[in-house]
Amino acid sequence: MTFTIWHRRHCLKACIVAAAVVLLMSTAYAADFGVADVPTIVSTYRQNSVRFKRDFVGKTFSAILRFDSASEHFWGSLTAAFDGGNVICLSITGDTTKIADWNQGDHIKVDGTVYDVTLGALQLKPCALYK
Repeated sequence: MTFTIWHRRHCLKACIVAAAVVLLMSTAYAADFGVADVPTIVSTYRQNSVRFKRDFVGKTFSAILRFDSASEHFWGSLTAAFDGGNVICLSITGDTTKIADWNQGDHIKVDGTVYDVTLGALQLKPCALYK
């Protein structure tokens, strides 16, 4: 069975369409903000909390950050601090047992949703953590 020019063109078109779909799917899940945006987010909150809500709350954040600490609250929820306390994760999802094995300074992938700013720290809620 020989491939004709017609077959080659259609195969090439199908490959291009498949590659475009994969590219669109991968970019569709890119986070809205990263570590470089933290100063702008905090500054906006301090200057105009209404603009902060409009521009940042509910949008996604993703970065690899330096782990500082974790604490368990009386009601059982965990909080984790990163990058010198500049980013705080609330309502941590997934398997949280692994956090007990982390050491200060470990690099952790942080995916979360912008929730608030408190005492100059960006708060993400919910938040997923990966080592």
